[in-house]
Amino acid sequence: MTEKQCPVAVCTRCHEFTYNVNHINERCYVKIGKRRCEGVFRSAIGKNDWTKCSVCNGSGVYDKLKCTACRGSGVIQKIK
Repeated sequence: MTEKQCPVAVCTRCHEFTYNVNHINERCYVKIGKRRCEGVFRSAIGKNDWTKCSVCNGSGVYDKLKCTACRGSGVIQKIK
């Protein structure tokens, strides 16, 4: 199994994550209903910012479906 790439930023409001470094410190792009999320993507590029998802063992897939615990990323953000 190859390890998946870790996200680089997480929204301060809705907790959406992104793999694009250009989104760091930018407003979140997620639509909540008809409105755009008011959060901002904050950096999460540190090696200790993420841990392997214990539900899917880092694969992003559980029971042949996208893992709901990590939303398919294979990692879960550590709470600081």
